[in-house]
Amino acid sequence: MEANFHIADRRGLGLLRFAQSTVGTLLAPAYRAAFNSRRRRYLALRAPVAGAPVIAVGNIAMGGSGKTPVCCALYAKARKAKRRGAIVLKLGKDRRHFLDELLIYALRLTSMDAAPPRVKRDEQSLVVDLPSGVVCAHHNKMAGIKAMATREDVDFVIVDDAHQLYSLQPALSICLLHPDDAKERLFPRGLLREELEAAGRADFVLVREDGFSGSVPVETHGTFSLQERAVLPVADLMTPWVEMGSTERMGAGAGPHGSGVAFAGIGRPESFEESLRKLGMKLAVAARFPDHHEYSAADLHWLRKLADEKSAGHFITTEKDGCRLLPLMLRARYAEGYNVCWPAGLLPQPSVYLPNLIVALEEIWPRMFFARVNAALPDDLVNRFLEVIGASGAGK
Repeated sequence: MEANFHIADRRGLGLLRFAQSTVGTLLAPAYRAAFNSRRRRYLALRAPVAGAPVIAVGNIAMGGSGKTPVCCALYAKARKAKRRGAIVLKLGKDRRHFLDELLIYALRLTSMDAAPPRVKRDEQSLVVDLPSGVVCAHHNKMAGIKAMATREDVDFVIVDDAHQLYSLQPALSICLLHPDDAKERLFPRGLLREELEAAGRADFVLVREDGFSGSVPVETHGTFSLQERAVLPVADLMTPWVEMGSTERMGAGAGPHGSGVAFAGIGRPESFEESLRKLGMKLAVAARFPDHHEYSAADLHWLRKLADEKSAGHFITTEKDGCRLLPLMLRARYAEGYNVCWPAGLLPQPSVYLPNLIVALEEIWPRMFFARVNAALPDDLVNRFLEVIGASGAGK
């Protein structure tokens, strides 16, 4: 469907595609040879992990394919079946970055029991413990998996982005395919990490229901969809982390009215914009940033200027982008003297640029909302997942 709003694209796709067609083409033979050699070496070491069953969720291409909603949907099924598990993901080299997914998982688990999170950290990992489960972000993903699988209070482990974790032999592996994957080329010429046929390593391939033009390279496959659940105030993201007074609350209650400015720094912002359309949101502008974009004060001032020019009354972003900005607001609340349930050492540290960035964010934060998306999974996959974690027939 043709967009009825202005698109402001800051991803530099033209330059990226030019680099892929020139430099990428030159580097491709050497890169793919090294990649294939490494893949063969680690596949030869493939072995299961002792302890709780491990479920690997991954994909073939770089960029968004729905891994996080799928992992959350699986975990929700397990909780309904009275199983307590762990979610493992990669922790970036700079622990101030790449915390968005950890925060999303912690928020989803918190919503299952409304208990305050307990955050532990060491040199290699961040672990968020809740009655409903554990979220572990580790610099070495295999080490994180082994640590979680051997915990006595963990019945299963779900690993986010694990299809290329070649040395892991999971109890159940799930690979997600996006319709665009059939049109892409291998990196560095394109965005495919592996050939489409590599999805055949998975026990179950899930294809987005909006259409896949290629043939699915495995017999055991099904379709899944991402369903728009709600548009919520970003202040709700702070609820588990900030202890407010009894007369105060973080949520804004009322939803957005009139036209808004949508912005996202994800792999496929078009899907996000389509989700907003399905939710009935009226957009004046959709701003597209690069995947995993770290927002600057200039970015936020630019967004505010767009809103002023288009007479837009609010801003809508993704849950992941909201969580990417959340540590800045936690930093602000910490400086204001609130009790923040997030280690002070992990809050953005004061610097020359930080005050300007926080001020710019606080100017738009009261008018910001995020869209929450859930994954609908096929029954045969859910049943197989429950069997693997020892909860067959429970919680359906």
